[in-house]
Amino acid sequence: MAKKFQKTVNLREKMKQSQSWAKDRQEGIDNIYNEARINKKDWQKIIRPVATKVNEKLVKRIVLILAVLIAIFLIYWLYFNKNENAGSNIDKEKKWYAVKLVDGTEWYGQIGDIASDPVVMDNVYYNYDQMDKNGNNNKQPDSLRLVKRGQETHGPDGSVDVVRAQILYMEPLAVDSKVLKAILEYEK
Repeated sequence: MAKKFQKTVNLREKMKQSQSWAKDRQEGIDNIYNEARINKKDWQKIIRPVATKVNEKLVKRIVLILAVLIAIFLIYWLYFNKNENAGSNIDKEKKWYAVKLVDGTEWYGQIGDIASDPVVMDNVYYNYDQMDKNGNNNKQPDSLRLVKRGQETHGPDGSVDVVRAQILYMEPLAVDSKVLKAILEYEK
């Protein structure tokens, strides 16, 4: 029978050898970089990047805080600024205008957005003594008989949508105009 072969292996030495091999390899790479660093000018140098650890908990907290702040801002903005600045041409208070149409009729009413098409007029009044259907002028000098739109037989709601192409001009009524004073007296 042959002798059994037994050999003891020292694992510590093997571990030290593998560590020294890795260390030698690391030093070799560092020597290459160091030689290149010494021989080259500043703009030609290659510097090994240093890996930095990112604190993941801190990043998650910052992202969470930012998300909460953005959500609060959006809720505030949507809740408190609902209709503010909805349009640059829309006034907070509708102004009174005189609107002359292509067919010669003139209407008086409140307009919120003068740039819209169609122009929406609310609280519309018209002069009862305007031209009749034949084109005859029934208007008496200094005579003003205003009729509020909505009191006609067919029962409109008092607002009118006028296509912009049918408007000759729109002019705001002055605070001291006779027409506006008459309308405001009627509204009381």
